Amino acid sequence: MKPLFLLLLFFFSLHSFAQTADTAVYSVVNLGKVTGENKVWKTAPGEYHYYYYYNDRGRGPVVNATVNIDAGSKVEKITSSGLDYYKSPYTSSFIKVNDSLISQYNADRITEQDTGQYYIYREAPAGIEIFINALMNAPNHKLLMQGGDTASMKDPVAYNFSVGNSRIKLLLCDVNYGKGSSPSFTWLDETNHFFGDVGGWAPVIKKGYEALIDTLHMLQEVQAIPFYQSIYKQLSDVLPEKLAIKNVRFFDAPNAKTIQNITVLVENGIITATGKAGEIKIPAGFTVIDGKGKTLMPGLWDTHVHYGKDEGVDYLSGGITHVRDMGNMPDIKQVQQNIRLHNLTGPDISYLSGFIDKDDEYHGPVGKLVSSKTEAVQAVNYYHTAGYDQIKIYSSIDTGWVKAMCTEAHRLNMRVAGHIPVHMTAARAVKDGYDEITHMNMVMLNFFPDTIDTRKNRFKPIGQSAGTIDLNSKAVKDFIQLLKEKNTIVEPTMSVFNDMLNSFPGDTAAVLKPVIEWMPDAWKQNVKVNSFIDDTVKIPLYKESFTRMMQMLKLLYNNGITLLAGTDGGEQLALHHELELFVQAGIPANEVLRIATYNPGKVFSMDDKYGSIEKGRIADFILIDGNPVENISDIRKVYLVVTNHTLYYPKKLYKYFDWNYYY
Repeated sequence: MKPLFLLLLFFFSLHSFAQTADTAVYSVVNLGKVTGENKVWKTAPGEYHYYYYYNDRGRGPVVNATVNIDAGSKVEKITSSGLDYYKSPYTSSFIKVNDSLISQYNADRITEQDTGQYYIYREAPAGIEIFINALMNAPNHKLLMQGGDTASMKDPVAYNFSVGNSRIKLLLCDVNYGKGSSPSFTWLDETNHFFGDVGGWAPVIKKGYEALIDTLHMLQEVQAIPFYQSIYKQLSDVLPEKLAIKNVRFFDAPNAKTIQNITVLVENGIITATGKAGEIKIPAGFTVIDGKGKTLMPGLWDTHVHYGKDEGVDYLSGGITHVRDMGNMPDIKQVQQNIRLHNLTGPDISYLSGFIDKDDEYHGPVGKLVSSKTEAVQAVNYYHTAGYDQIKIYSSIDTGWVKAMCTEAHRLNMRVAGHIPVHMTAARAVKDGYDEITHMNMVMLNFFPDTIDTRKNRFKPIGQSAGTIDLNSKAVKDFIQLLKEKNTIVEPTMSVFNDMLNSFPGDTAAVLKPVIEWMPDAWKQNVKVNSFIDDTVKIPLYKESFTRMMQMLKLLYNNGITLLAGTDGGEQLALHHELELFVQAGIPANEVLRIATYNPGKVFSMDDKYGSIEKGRIADFILIDGNPVENISDIRKVYLVVTNHTLYYPKKLYKYFDWNYYY
């Protein structure tokens, strides 16, 4: 393989050589800084060229692509090469040959029948211009896409802006890509050329107009409000004023045990009685659900999310009623409020983390960037004033700032969690004041030299060497004793590392294996893991390292270390798999369910509100069609969800995305 810098030089030379005088140049922006580019040019009618890259903590793709379209704006051919997000070289292609559509990514090849539908190029943000222009010219602004979904677009909304001494006219295009999709916004200029995509953490906008990003984002958020309100009305069910669940298997989360034949009464969203079915009389006027064969338990938590407002239906469909956000854009407070006001469908964002990192080339993608200890402490105060619950320290923070940040957070009654900063051990971070270590790789790195640059090398060193850690060594025993003495929490996000270290090119993604039959047919072709492993000779090392991580998880549990269940992405499918991994590690299923329901409330000092089903509390629970204490995989069989004074049926939620849920 060529060294990375030679590959980058080759790709840069390639795209520079082919550019024309009318090349359109766009900036990729993160936290107000330009971190990449997207360039577009034409060399022949119907032939578009794209160069796209951005930097995300030393990661990020490099894309060189050529797209050919026919007279009707249908994509006929794509050739693309470059580096994927983890900097591994890739090649991909798409071509229409007679009545076949042939797609290939590296060695994976798929052939489909050409049904005359539209194939969309999405690898570079500016590439969406082709499809939007086709939608504009289509009858009723609708087109059938390859895979069977119908894309539609509202009439573009025109806005005029003053930029410097000039005025520009832009068109806000609101596109929906089919059943279950939310609005997708793209800005075009008045000649219908791509101007910007300002959603997410890495907005793209025409070079020179970076100052417009926040304004454009605000306008499209306002445009989306009616859609999200309608989704809540469509997918939620009215919680009966009087609801009884009888004869149910009851999971007592604080004590991690089940009790048979329980009846629970709910009136106006408040639990008014719980007790043995023979001892609780259900008064007249109650809507009664017979829970025989089912398990009633508190709603699940995902304690590691970076919440996006389009994820809410997914979380609820899997019985997740609470999440902790671990770092986000400033509008997360508004998202939190809109869920509580039923303007958005989703779990309660019950705990907010203020993300802080040092301003360097590997800084995190959200939050506050700081350049000194003084600024770092000021950032802690900022988040306290803004109503956040804890701070999350990220990988670039100077080791000499950590203690001051922790001291200030604790003075303000805030918790401290996060990555272990570069050139720092986990043990030192705990001694300096960390309340919680985020990710199992950060635990394992404690036993590596602190000279490793963990801003960019926190995955492969673990994958190649964690299997050599002796869990019976004095170093491991001393570290665990420190965690016990300091009452330090660990949130391991095991599903993340199962994907990275225990799934390999060609494997089906572990979170999807149990639910493939639920998925729409078009989705079933995209179930393989996007492995970052580019040296198959090292696969045994990676597998052994993941095994050692699992053994460390069990060792932490055996030693009484409080654990949390978080995913860092993947919504309900990832959390369900996370709980399965905890059980595979040897933790009893009843204890795993306590970790996912009761522990967060206890750790976050919210156990007076959440984590148990008790008289006087707001109804916040799920009904499982099975017994996850006996079979943890039954956690996927969520029959109903009650939260935020609303009732949801997951069968309806999955159907919204055209998934064939197990019922």
